[in-house]
Amino acid sequence: MPLKVTLATVNKANVGQLRVLNTTILPVRYSDAFYKDVLKDEKLIRYAQHNDATIGAVACREEKSSEDGGPSLYVMTLGVLAPYRRLKAGHALLTYVLDLCRDEKALAHIERIHLHVQVSNDDAIAFYAKYGFAVVGDVVENYYVRLEGDDGRARKLQLDLGALRAVWAAAAAGAEAAAAGAAAGDGN
Repeated sequence: MPLKVTLATVNKANVGQLRVLNTTILPVRYSDAFYKDVLKDEKLIRYAQHNDATIGAVACREEKSSEDGGPSLYVMTLGVLAPYRRLKAGHALLTYVLDLCRDEKALAHIERIHLHVQVSNDDAIAFYAKYGFAVVGDVVENYYVRLEGDDGRARKLQLDLGALRAVWAAAAAGAEAAAAGAAAGDGN
C-alpha cells in the first residue's frame, strides 16, 4: 500500500538530515562542499517525509549536457530508506523533479535529466526505466572512485524531455477539452 508522503524543503538549518540519509542509504560519502553546494538552489532538493519522519531525499543540479552543451538536470542523489522502498516515496521524489521540468516558470528550459547508477543496482535501473530513463553510453569505469570492482562502475541513465513534453501537452489539451465539454453540459 502506498505511503502518504509529503515533500519538505531542504535548507541550511536541516541539511544535516540529508547527510545522515545519504550516509545511511548510499554507498558513497559526500564532502562538506557537496552539502554546501546543494543549497545553492533549494527548489532542486527535497525530503520525502512520512508521519513527520524523513525517509528519503533527492538532490539535483543544473548543468550543461556533455553531449551537446544543452541545459540538463543532473540527479546527484535520490534515495529512500530501505523499509520505505516500493511504497511510492521514490515515486514522489522523482515526480517532484519531473514536475519542476514541466513547470514553465521553473525548469522548462531543461532538455534532459540524467544520473548515474551503480552497474550492480538492478532495482534502481528498473525504477528509473519505469519513468522512461534509458541507459546511454558505455559503463563508466571507476565512477565511484572509493568503491572497488563492480561497485565502482556506473551506468548513465537519461530521460530526454522533448517527447515527454509532447505527451504532457496532449494530456493537458485533452483535459481542457473535457472540462470545456463538461462546462457546456454535454456530459461527455
